Amino acid sequence: MICVRFEEKSATVEGHAGYGKRGEDIVCAAMSALVYVQVRLLEKAGTLETLEAEDGFVALHLKDGARCEVLELGARWLGTEYPRCVRVVNE
Repeated sequence: MICVRFEEKSATVEGHAGYGKRGEDIVCAAMSALVYVQVRLLEKAGTLETLEAEDGFVALHLKDGARCEVLELGARWLGTEYPRCVRVVNE
């Protein structure tokens, strides 16, 4: 399962969806696309403090006032469509 966690100045995405075979998992592909778009938007706005990424884990650390609106909207939708694969947590 992918767990997406939103905090005041960060967002993390951790895990694998387990919906399909590695390299063919549409839920993982959708989440990856959301993360890539959100990172590029934050970079363009100059509001991404730091980025950590490794297999099955991404952490976005934000500057004051920044939000991950695209990632949050998309992750919530994926969680509704694929509840066994995606969970969203706000802290």
